[in-house]
Amino acid sequence: MAKEKQHFLHNKTFGHIVAVSFYIILGYLLFTAASNMNYIWKWSGVPKYFMYEKTDTITAPLDGKIRIQGTKVIIDGYDDSKEVEIEKGYIPSSSRRR
Repeated sequence: MAKEKQHFLHNKTFGHIVAVSFYIILGYLLFTAASNMNYIWKWSGVPKYFMYEKTDTITAPLDGKIRIQGTKVIIDGYDDSKEVEIEKGYIPSSSRRR
């Protein structure tokens, strides 16, 4: 007995070829559209979504100039001088790596 001829829409290979062609064309169209947008990525703003940077306000006990020496903060006031111990884990913003 001879095999009956299948209609091409019921052929599995034809379906795979159509699907692969569709995804290739779709990928090309999306790439072309994205290339023509002329969007400028600002990568400097991305890290803030992955890291949290806490800002602490530290009030000084007197007015004057501040010097940081090791783990101590020395405040040279106009009339007086005071030494304050820095908490463990505190990194002054002047010594942070960027």
